[in-house]
Amino acid sequence: MSATRRRGDDQSDYEDPIDRYRPAADRPRTKGPPQNPNANSAFTLGLISLVPCLGALLGPIAVILAYLGWRFAQAHPNAGGKGRARGGLWFGLLGCFINYGLPIVFYILALAFRH
Repeated sequence: MSATRRRGDDQSDYEDPIDRYRPAADRPRTKGPPQNPNANSAFTLGLISLVPCLGALLGPIAVILAYLGWRFAQAHPNAGGKGRARGGLWFGLLGCFINYGLPIVFYILALAFRH
């Protein structure tokens, strides 16, 4: 038996040539790491919440989903998503500030400079 390894000696290196011709639904699925859908959704909604009118609704939802995604990432370290959860939190908070905080600041400034 040879000490050198050739392609195909190990089952993990082997790719079935028939798989190229199978439809995607019939191919055997490889199991990857678990995903963190709350963190992904929080990041996406956080980015969309920066649009002025959409942020009033989507900003708080992004903050809640970011919290849930952060907790999931801590409970399942292989899932990942802490960075996306953190980004979703910050973008969601910024979207909330743009939609709720800035109008209040402008209103107070308008009242202060009115006289």
